[in-house]
Amino acid sequence: MKKRSTYLILMVLAAFILALPSTQAQAPVNPVDKDSWILNIGIGPATQPFGNGYGLGIGGKLAFEKGMWKVGPGVITLGGDFGLSFSWRNWDYVTFKLKERWGNLFLGARGAYHYGFGVKGLDVYGGVPLGIGFDRYTHSGYIAGYGDLSWETVSGYKHTPIFPYLGVFIGGSYFFNNTIGINGELGYNVTYANIGLVFKLN
Repeated sequence: MKKRSTYLILMVLAAFILALPSTQAQAPVNPVDKDSWILNIGIGPATQPFGNGYGLGIGGKLAFEKGMWKVGPGVITLGGDFGLSFSWRNWDYVTFKLKERWGNLFLGARGAYHYGFGVKGLDVYGGVPLGIGFDRYTHSGYIAGYGDLSWETVSGYKHTPIFPYLGVFIGGSYFFNNTIGINGELGYNVTYANIGLVFKLN
């Protein structure tokens, strides 16, 4: 799992480097302002809204925001996000062998407060998402019977509950020019943390 996560992060960084324009446009001060449109996409270790807290996972998120109101030195943004995450756990013991799988879809609105502290290219923010999520769970495996320890197959169990999508995040972006930058977030929503790219659309 660690190797897969490392490869994914390296791929994102490589895509970022290749996407950088050859022109050396100056990075803006406080890049997120009123009427700015921002799009970011990132990947990281997935949260698990349902389950036993064990297992490994990967999540990806796409979010967009628009600067709505100037409040103090910063800007309040409103927008939405869309995320997918996948988690898995393999149990291998004497009396049972089991494979568990979780897949989650997140749809929500999000609001945040952005401020760049007057540093060229820097945007620091914090906020909350609010929406709805869908969880798909399946497991399959074998459980030892009694007496002769004969194995019984366990498979086909699945459920798809709907759950409230609530969370919190803090993040930061660094814009290399007026269009593109690198972004990272920490918190609890689709992922515990994610790294990716950010784009200013106007």
